[in-house]
Amino acid sequence: MYVILTLLLYKASDFTIQKMSRVFCLEIGFSKLEIANIVQIFGSVSVVLGGFLAGFFIKKRGILNSMIFFSIMHMSFLFYYVILNRLGNDPDVLCTTVFLEGLTGGAVAAAFIAFLYEECKNGSQYALLWAIHELGGMIFRLTSGFLADICDWAEFFMITPWLSAPGILILKRLYYLREKKRRNIESYVR
Repeated sequence: MYVILTLLLYKASDFTIQKMSRVFCLEIGFSKLEIANIVQIFGSVSVVLGGFLAGFFIKKRGILNSMIFFSIMHMSFLFYYVILNRLGNDPDVLCTTVFLEGLTGGAVAAAFIAFLYEECKNGSQYALLWAIHELGGMIFRLTSGFLADICDWAEFFMITPWLSAPGILILKRLYYLREKKRRNIESYVR
C-alpha cells in the first residue's frame, strides 16, 4: 500500500509544475529561444549532476533516506519560481531556478529509479510499477492547467511545491516500518 502511494505521489509537485513553468516563463516575457537555451544548458547539466549526487548519497544513506532528503530539497527549490514571478523577466534568476530545479529533480529521479529497482523482482513488475507512477503523473499533469487557471502565478507556485508533502510523509512512514522490521529481524537473529 505504501509503495503504491509512493509511486502515485512522490513526484506530484514535479509533474504539476513541469508544463506550466514554460507557459509561465513565456508570460513573463522570456522568448522561446531564451527558455530553450537556458533549459538545455543549465537544465541538462544540472540533471546529470543531480543523478551523480543521488548515487553518492544513496551509497552513504540508503535509498529511502535519499528519496526523502532530495524530495524535500526539490520541494524547497521549486519556491524559486515565486522569486522569479516577483522579479519578472530576469535571466539570472531563471538560470538559477532551472539549475536548482534540475539538480534536485535529477537526484529525485535517480533515487526514485533506484527505489523501483529495489522493489521489483523482474521486468514485468518494473513495467507495472512504472505504469502506476505514470498514472499519478498523468493525473497531476492534467490538473496543473486547471490549477493555474484558478490561481494567479504567485499562488500556483506557492501551492505546487507542497503537493510533494504527502509523498514525503508516506516515504517517512515506509522508512519507519522497514527500519522497525529490520531491527526486529536483527534482534531475533541474536
